[in-house]
Amino acid sequence: MTCHICKHSDHNYKTCPNRYQVFTNASGAWITSGLFKELDNSNYGRYIYTLRPDDLSEEVPSLQKLYLSYDDLTEYQFANECLGGWDHWQTILGSPNEFLQKAIVVWRTELEVKLKAEAFRRIKEEAEADGRNGFAANRYIIERSWAGDFAKPKPRAESKPRGRPSKDEIKSAAAAIALKNKQVEDDFDRLFPNE
Repeated sequence: MTCHICKHSDHNYKTCPNRYQVFTNASGAWITSGLFKELDNSNYGRYIYTLRPDDLSEEVPSLQKLYLSYDDLTEYQFANECLGGWDHWQTILGSPNEFLQKAIVVWRTELEVKLKAEAFRRIKEEAEADGRNGFAANRYIIERSWAGDFAKPKPRAESKPRGRPSKDEIKSAAAAIALKNKQVEDDFDRLFPNE
């Protein structure tokens, strides 16, 4: 396989010894927008990646596709194998190009949702396996605590002043807990009628 970074056939992109020469310009500064076909304003055509979600060709891969393939929330391994390293990635993150910044936000959001989906799939497998953790996994699924908009952070709960709750607050909290437990039991009985 030919290295898409320097176009040599004797190694792949993960071990490219020429990455620092390819990812820097004549004055030694990191190339940012010029790495991408869609943002390259030079007449040289030195772009290495596309911002599209799929590869343009074997020589012009999608950086989004590579980013997602690493499953690396720290982005460290991705930066060291697909770019000039961590410093280069930090320079790209600081780029003033809004189109590039929006693309990176999309990649990060998709990676987070992808990893949550894989974790949820493993929880479902545990629930179906009737193993030691099967009941807890089923309860987690039934309570739907995982549901919601993955792209937005969950709002913080408002802090209340400390002190003894009133009798009405205690009654309403107890009623809410009883209702929730009844709903969980009903859902469990509906999903697993013979158990």
